[in-house]
Amino acid sequence: EKKKVDVMYFEGVKGIKQMVEYKMKENAGKEILGFYVTDNAFSPDTKVEFEDYFKKEWNEKMLKLGITMRGIVPKHESMAPYRETDSKYKRVAKEMPIDVYYPEAAIDLIGDIVRIQDYKNTQGVLLENSSIAETLRQIFEIVWSKDSEK
Repeated sequence: EKKKVDVMYFEGVKGIKQMVEYKMKENAGKEILGFYVTDNAFSPDTKVEFEDYFKKEWNEKMLKLGITMRGIVPKHESMAPYRETDSKYKRVAKEMPIDVYYPEAAIDLIGDIVRIQDYKNTQGVLLENSSIAETLRQIFEIVWSKDSEK
């Protein structure tokens, strides 16, 4: 039986927060896999609000739900505060050289949910589909298995 891909669009700081928290309770105890941006990818007018949210509030929510995280991240000084709290929040980051990996959007997944976040334009797209999530999960694992330093 064919199943239609559920697609949702989110806009603004409130929308992005809703997107990254979508169905998190249903995914308690699972792992988020992602390709993440530096704090420089945030729009100047929303940068402080997003930094405050992601450095504390969001991490606390994920910790309470038992959600762990593995991420591919650029090696950049703006990421130092995140690296300092990785173990506390059950995150493992694989740093990639900034000249090789300098993303402008973040992509992550948990369960059957794939989220694409464009912080500069303060918008995001969420796809809920097991086939798409599994394909991205395999791509993540391929990248994760590679050496980070070239």
